[in-house]
Amino acid sequence: MRFPNRFYGIGNNTDRKYERYDALFFDFKNTIERKIGKHFFAGITQSYRYFDMISYISYGEFGTKEIPGEQGGHTSGFGLNASYDNRDNVFFPSKGNYFKFSWMLYDKNFGSNYNFRNYTIDLRKYISVYKGNILALQFYAEHENGNIPFHFLSLMGGPQLMRGYFQGRFRDKNSAVFQAEARIPVWRFITLTAFGSVGEVSPAINLFALNQLHFSGGGGLRLRLVPTEKLYMRIDAGFNKDSYGIYVDF
Repeated sequence: MRFPNRFYGIGNNTDRKYERYDALFFDFKNTIERKIGKHFFAGITQSYRYFDMISYISYGEFGTKEIPGEQGGHTSGFGLNASYDNRDNVFFPSKGNYFKFSWMLYDKNFGSNYNFRNYTIDLRKYISVYKGNILALQFYAEHENGNIPFHFLSLMGGPQLMRGYFQGRFRDKNSAVFQAEARIPVWRFITLTAFGSVGEVSPAINLFALNQLHFSGGGGLRLRLVPTEKLYMRIDAGFNKDSYGIYVDF
């Protein structure tokens, strides 16, 4: 991927000003899991990324400060993961739980230019409320330590977490996000949604503070593409005090 991106800085209290940069990413990631119980899975993950900073503003943070990872290079690592999944459908669940825990080690012994660790928790619950109405809940958290390139820091924003914020609007070594979404079928293949999110990033776990939380919310549509399957197109609009975002995916 080569994409014109934005860098707002590192931390939970960066302002709305950003600088543009152009970078090249090459990602190669594989996860292998084996079923070890009725709803339990465990396995390993391999991750590799090549990053090359092509251009940036000379008088911005990349030009005047030493931002970890701006010089580019390789990140390569292996990790362990375990999950519990009893959802009734993978693509569009109406009930059940999905819990995933992962640990990644990036190290020079694997060919990485950066040594760091990443821990991730992803907890989701789906509740069938009334006549096809669904309440989806998610808690997502990351913790990292070591020499972490800026493009591997925990990010907030984008189409998955804290919709309405640009992906990378806030980034740091730790992040925690809670979000809820109501899905209400209105006519045949059309479902309306309303969602809200609250989250924060922090340089250390003990520095999270309730008065530093960020909020976003919005709504959207789910359009069923295949009548016999739960395959949907998603159109969302997310808003917050700083910005908004429109998202379309399948």
